[in-house]
Amino acid sequence: MDKMETFEKNTYSAEITFLRKDSTAPDLGGAAVEAWAVGAGPTIPLGASVLDGAAGKVRVFWPAETFSAGLYEVQLRASKGGKTETYAARLTVGRSI
Repeated sequence: MDKMETFEKNTYSAEITFLRKDSTAPDLGGAAVEAWAVGAGPTIPLGASVLDGAAGKVRVFWPAETFSAGLYEVQLRASKGGKTETYAARLTVGRSI
């Protein structure tokens, strides 16, 4: 599982490339994408968009002050033509001072 790191109060945006086990990218042009994070509390909806569908590239993002310091699991899901691909990462949010 990949790792992401940020701090409380930060805006965040990451480009993610979906890759299959054979290292090819699925064509995500026209795919519906959605993202969430979960830690110790309720599920947090995040922003998601397709950047380059043919290359399997998407973006996950959130505004400042979305997260408190702690550990989270982020999942980004892309659905197209009855098929769904899921990307997951561990997110560490550090305390802002």
